[in-house]
Amino acid sequence: GGAHKNNAMPVAGDHYVTGAYPLYPALAYDENTKGGGRGRWEWDLKRPRLIGEDFYITGNNPEFAYFGGEEAFQGKIATRPAASTMARMLMEGYRWSNQCAWHFWMGQNDAPGQYVSYAPRAVFCRQWDWTFASGQKVKRTFGVFNDTRFDDPISFTWALTLDGKRAAGKTTEHKLAGGTCEKFDVELTMPAATARQEGELTLSLSVKGQEVFKDTKAVSVLPRPAATAKLDAKQLLVFDPQGAAAAFLKASGVAFTPLADLKALPETGKVLVLGKDALDAAESTSSRLAAWALAGRRIIALEQKNPLKFQALPCEMEAAANQGTTAFGEDLNHPALRGLKQKDFFTWGSDERVYRDAYAKPTRGAKSLIQCHELLQNTALAEVPVGDGLMLLCQLLVGE
Repeated sequence: GGAHKNNAMPVAGDHYVTGAYPLYPALAYDENTKGGGRGRWEWDLKRPRLIGEDFYITGNNPEFAYFGGEEAFQGKIATRPAASTMARMLMEGYRWSNQCAWHFWMGQNDAPGQYVSYAPRAVFCRQWDWTFASGQKVKRTFGVFNDTRFDDPISFTWALTLDGKRAAGKTTEHKLAGGTCEKFDVELTMPAATARQEGELTLSLSVKGQEVFKDTKAVSVLPRPAATAKLDAKQLLVFDPQGAAAAFLKASGVAFTPLADLKALPETGKVLVLGKDALDAAESTSSRLAAWALAGRRIIALEQKNPLKFQALPCEMEAAANQGTTAFGEDLNHPALRGLKQKDFFTWGSDERVYRDAYAKPTRGAKSLIQCHELLQNTALAEVPVGDGLMLLCQLLVGE
């Protein structure tokens, strides 16, 4: 009952503060003061909080597909990698947000990959995305935790290696009293890459010359994004009121015809690109675009607040309201996904959002290329045949 509604007790006690999976990782790092008790009481941050029970995962848990992909549907053992990811988010996030104590309701083998985050002396990274661009400057926020009774100086070492070669690294000293932590930013510069590179970021702590903590993050570096098109300006049409997609094409040296509206699509066009939020409510239900694609043309629609729906779609696929932080490719050999891996669709950008308003998966007449949301029942990238033409509908936050 928290500390009662009037916060009369010296300690706040809650059960099951864990929220919906699409809210993570961010929610783990938030004080989540109204978590537990269905919002009937609120932790005032003026007294310790003990979470008596949380994160109940006894039994089969297909919902872990949100963090682990469709392998989680295969049974209890198959959920362990995803359960370990979630358990680490909670353990590291609760330490980060200064929760006092907590009990996860699970067996020791339910999430075997979690235990590195239990170390009394530990270093955690707040960010969870680990795929970057060639030459990108990446800010990582680290927290060094000393949850022991001892005040010995702690040495923190990070080292970035890619394709077996050391790219960067540094060691710093930290004087932390027992029971305290220090948080700080480090800027990592990714090396130049003309092809995908794989490596790892190693994080370690040592005290009196002895290593007391070690963790690794799988790092990927992709070539800088660039557009190529075997089309001339008359064949490539772009309707992009916000301008980001058009600016990207210009920077890549791709010629195109900008459109002021969609009322009269040129017959010379072969491909139409719709920039972020280009469609208004009326256009999202119009069959105009499908009719234009019918003769063998292509339409690429980036994320829309008003996605195509109803008679605008020549398939059985419903629009939906949602957002989330993970997604999974269903066919990584598809031209739209070639060269990418599942890890590339995990917590994008500062708000960690990967998709918004992803369609419910089509039941007929279309193909889901990237699945997402609860029980992977939604599609963030769908391929819709239209006669000899095609529409590629993307609710991943690509334009954003």
